[in-house]
Amino acid sequence: ADFNEGFVRARLGDYNLWRIEAMGNMAVNDNFFLRGNILTNNQDGYVKNTELNRDPGSAENVSARVAGLWTLSDATQLQLSWDYDKVDNVSRAAHGISEWAACPDDPFCGKVSNDAYGNKEERDMSAVTGKLFHDHNERLSSKLILSYRAYETTNVEDMDGTAEFDRHLDTDNIEDSDIFYSELQFNFEGDNYFLVFGANYSAEDTYQEIPLYTNADSAMRAVTSELANETGFPFDHIWNPNEMALLMTVLTGQPISPGDVEATGNFFYDLLDAELQGVPVVGPGFAGQRWSEYYYNTGDFKNYGVYGDIDFQVNDKWNVIFGLRYSWDDKSFTWQNPPNTLNAIRPGTANLVFTPVPGYEEAVTGTLRASDSWSDLTGRAVVRYQINDVAQTFLSYSTGYKSGGFDSLEPSTSDNPLDPEESTNYEWGIKGDFFNRRLITELAVYYMELDGRQRSVYSKPPGQANATPILINGDQEFTGVEIVLNWLITDTMNLGFLTTWRDEESTWEPFYDAQGELVVDASSDTADTDYTFTFDWSPQISKGRLDLRAEYIFYENSILDDPTIIHPEGLKGYGEDRKLLNARAAWSTDDGKWTFGIWGKNLLDNEVTSGVDNLTLASFGTPFVRIEPPRTYGIEVAYSF
Repeated sequence: ADFNEGFVRARLGDYNLWRIEAMGNMAVNDNFFLRGNILTNNQDGYVKNTELNRDPGSAENVSARVAGLWTLSDATQLQLSWDYDKVDNVSRAAHGISEWAACPDDPFCGKVSNDAYGNKEERDMSAVTGKLFHDHNERLSSKLILSYRAYETTNVEDMDGTAEFDRHLDTDNIEDSDIFYSELQFNFEGDNYFLVFGANYSAEDTYQEIPLYTNADSAMRAVTSELANETGFPFDHIWNPNEMALLMTVLTGQPISPGDVEATGNFFYDLLDAELQGVPVVGPGFAGQRWSEYYYNTGDFKNYGVYGDIDFQVNDKWNVIFGLRYSWDDKSFTWQNPPNTLNAIRPGTANLVFTPVPGYEEAVTGTLRASDSWSDLTGRAVVRYQINDVAQTFLSYSTGYKSGGFDSLEPSTSDNPLDPEESTNYEWGIKGDFFNRRLITELAVYYMELDGRQRSVYSKPPGQANATPILINGDQEFTGVEIVLNWLITDTMNLGFLTTWRDEESTWEPFYDAQGELVVDASSDTADTDYTFTFDWSPQISKGRLDLRAEYIFYENSILDDPTIIHPEGLKGYGEDRKLLNARAAWSTDDGKWTFGIWGKNLLDNEVTSGVDNLTLASFGTPFVRIEPPRTYGIEVAYSF
């Protein structure tokens, strides 16, 4: 802006919330304007961790932005900006629902037992963007965008929801990405049409490291679970001499006693390891040793696009819009899947989870490489009709596209890449202002087809001791209705209502689920109804200004309708609808410089869980859930100048 202004705002709340935000805008001279924003956010986690000194979900965030606008001439402006975001959080809590968890039957008990090595979520992002605006004449203008963004992230999470040493699995996702984006756009305004056209190019260079952290005790428990599943024997852990003696007696046909197993150390375990090719077996002599497995990926992604869009005014009532975009994506990807870290002290130990994929051993012995490209022509067509001065209706048809790609944990996608996502959308709507513009209404009805939708699932194929996340393709159809109402009851009171009904039909390609069961008919049909009520009131008072706001948000939970998910029975909060009541009251001085307020979120303390995470269900019997944030409240103070 071409004037000086700014504000400082502080929000304090329970769980030691400290949120400080500041903005300043300064007109350096008649041609150069500078704006800066900074935000810091610190808050404790919602639950206590019985194992570590940092509670899950604790947040320490800092973000900042500095932007300058330089008027080079009457026809040209240059905007430069720098963005920064730093996140130093404790990873979200895994609320175990197994018998070894802190509160197996109540995820809302206020504590968890999470023992992840590191237990952190960190991100460092910085970006520089330049935008050049130029008016060539009264009809033609253009815009050039150049940006570069770099970020590094890591996210260590507990994936078993317990502190049991022999039921331990953590995952991490380490990324280092550099992205360059450029776009040149032209805008032309004719007598009865408006034309937008341009081109864009982007390039991303990314490195990804996916570690899996466990220990030898847990690894052998996972192997035991797989052996029990295949043999039908109720084994608990093969380091139990009684169980190992029984197993070796059956396999060798010779009588072997628990005393023989104990007396020979790792001997019988080495025999079993040699017998079970590709399945790692180590003896109790390796108890307590850490066991880590890794995938390393690199990616080189390029995107090219050209587009055009025209809005044609047929007459005072009708206008039509046509748009086309051609996109071309080129991707190169690599995989490395080295032996696990136990090989440093026991060479030849096979991987437990990130097992070599037959036919793609190059990922183990060196670097597996792949490249592919995708392209598509998408577009839209819109017809709008102005019914009268306060109401209009429209009908639209549009298509969309998301390129195919490669799965970081599936080397086989080097030969069989993921299909691209392609969408087709039909929508009709009407909106208008009625009763002297005191009632604003919007109604939209839509139908969308999404082919090749990419979805992440946990999968445990035959011969693999633990599930891993993989990507699968599927087709979806969505039918929905959205209604928006805003009623200005008085000049100081407004009531709002938004509701969405959506019916979803999904069909997914066959996959092995987290328990190793082949899911062939992976289809589902669900319907959700969500709605939001808002109430705003600024009553007349003798001094200053009072603003009151309340909102009630309802999200219908249809997770129980999904047959591809393993559902727990009787778990508190699972499958429940989300019902949020939020409110805020603020008083401002007459000059608007000072504002004091109180606020609350989830005032009904609605308790809802996520879906069940089954990553370690088959190997350890340790599923877990996430929970939505509890009731929070606090105060805020702001000063504007």
